[in-house]
Amino acid sequence: MKPDMQTLDSTIAPPTATLLRAESYWTADQLRVMRGLELPTWFRPVTHDAVQAAPISCAVIEELPKQIPPLSPPPASPPPTIALADAVTPHASAIPLNLVQQHYPWLVIASETLDDNTEKLWSNMLASVGKTSQDVYMLTLPADACVANDPFSDVAQVVLAHIQAQLGVMQPKLIIAMGVLSAQILLAVEGDLAVMQGELHEFEGLPLLVMQHPAELLKTPALKAQVWRDLNMI
Repeated sequence: MKPDMQTLDSTIAPPTATLLRAESYWTADQLRVMRGLELPTWFRPVTHDAVQAAPISCAVIEELPKQIPPLSPPPASPPPTIALADAVTPHASAIPLNLVQQHYPWLVIASETLDDNTEKLWSNMLASVGKTSQDVYMLTLPADACVANDPFSDVAQVVLAHIQAQLGVMQPKLIIAMGVLSAQILLAVEGDLAVMQGELHEFEGLPLLVMQHPAELLKTPALKAQVWRDLNMI
């Protein structure tokens, strides 16, 4: 049985002492993390094979044009939105030259493609903060950008221009840089990912959250604690 917080306070503090309760300066989510209680399923070491994840709408940025074409004026009648069934799959190859017209609350820029295991883990992470795959659109960096591994390379700048153009159409409320190279490109820095975590940044006037890629969480489960804290800042 979990101990009652009021009982603990009464046994630890003298009757005449005036102490602030922990709940008055820590959020409920932070308390759960610090006490190790009521953590989400994905936080604990579990086998992800038993979890059935919903398809995640995402694309790989490949074969981008040298220059991003200007947005054309809207037609007289509104264009149809792109249904999730018609969107590219998590393992799709190239993103079309025309920008995705559908609105998604979150836009995720991933340093590498999600495989089956990382996709299931990411779906569990979304569920732990009340989101589903329908709230998120994911763009994956092209292979050329990963090979160059330089946030200031030519291919990285083309990717950056594409992301800026996509923001104007998709109009998300939050951007997530998933992985070190994605964070470096969006923040125009060469720092370590651990230094960039723990706070909300800004990109094009939107909040930008930096987090570890789910692949790194599977390799090093100890990193999950910081990612859980990051997700609860949203």
